Amino acid sequence: MPKIIRIANVDFNANFFNSYMRNIFGESFAHSSLSFEKVFNEGKKYTQQLNEFANEENSTYSYILNNGNEEELKLLEQRYNEVAQALHHFGMPTRQEQSAIDDNETPTIESFYPYFQGAIRPYRNKVELEQARKSGKLTGASYEEETLYDRVLLLYQIITKKVIADNEARNLKKGNNEAFAYALTLDELTIPEIIKINSLVNNETGLSTGFKRIDNCIIGSTFSTCPKELVPNKIQELLYIYNNEWAKEIPSFIEGINTEEEKINHLKAICEREAKFHIQFERIHPFEDGNGRTGRIILNRNLIANKLAPILITPEMHDIYIKCIAEYDYKTLGDFIYLLSSVTLTEMISAYRKAKGIDPDELGLSEQLKTPKNTKTLVLGLREPNKKYTTAPKK
Repeated sequence: MPKIIRIANVDFNANFFNSYMRNIFGESFAHSSLSFEKVFNEGKKYTQQLNEFANEENSTYSYILNNGNEEELKLLEQRYNEVAQALHHFGMPTRQEQSAIDDNETPTIESFYPYFQGAIRPYRNKVELEQARKSGKLTGASYEEETLYDRVLLLYQIITKKVIADNEARNLKKGNNEAFAYALTLDELTIPEIIKINSLVNNETGLSTGFKRIDNCIIGSTFSTCPKELVPNKIQELLYIYNNEWAKEIPSFIEGINTEEEKINHLKAICEREAKFHIQFERIHPFEDGNGRTGRIILNRNLIANKLAPILITPEMHDIYIKCIAEYDYKTLGDFIYLLSSVTLTEMISAYRKAKGIDPDELGLSEQLKTPKNTKTLVLGLREPNKKYTTAPKK
């Protein structure tokens, strides 16, 4: 492995580059996926529900007991134990049981102890509640009409949904990171490697490995994806055109001989080729799931292989990105890729300076970049920070 990796004529130490790709960029890359954002937001939604479950109103009775006499404090302790026992009855393990199976991903009863106060109620079940009602013990407080069992059941249901969402988010992120790391090791992109990338992307989803076995579609798209039986030939044809016909369209550039304008034209031509490949790949939609994530990993692998910085297409950019695919607008997408690659390179240089202890204002390294003046303007659907727009910025 080379000790120096050159990206857009900027040299980076290989250890820094690989660490940056695995950690800083890789983390952002995983989170940029709309699929990840969806399940991540699901997890946040259930976290919010847990907070509401144990908010001040729902924890009123717990507060009363906690500020009561010795007998009431003992009752509070008893109720906490009953909540834990009920959760265990529903199937949630204790910390000791979790340690025995060495599964750090399994939530434990102790993990959700702070929410117990929202389940504490005077009566444990409907039988006790009915007996209290008949004997005239009810004071009219709203929390008396709920039983501890019903509250624990609700708590368990919220926890279960949160765990499912968190596990899905973790698996999506793990799959994306492993697929990206694998793609960066490839000297050549072939059909088996593309299939391998997709299988890693679809980490632990249960989908079979290989091209799609049923026809699919892109929701909201104005075009039809490739029929399943044509996918292998279409992908093989796409790879051939990419490596031969489109490769010939890229003007050569030699450092120290060609002009700065010729260098920019060379880099833009590479980005345009990647835009063509990416649009064709997404329109073929060769897999049952993970086509967008697989395609963007391939796109970034190809950019790095061509000595360009990878890119992030965030949810905020999704509309223009989808529009380019729908309209086969590789010119706009190519410009988009070139701009975003310049943004990533700027961020890499900043991180590299910080890692090396170089003053960010010191001239030298950043001058090698010479990115367009509108790098921070982020056109094509991206917006300048703290600037208001009434309409989308024009290209």
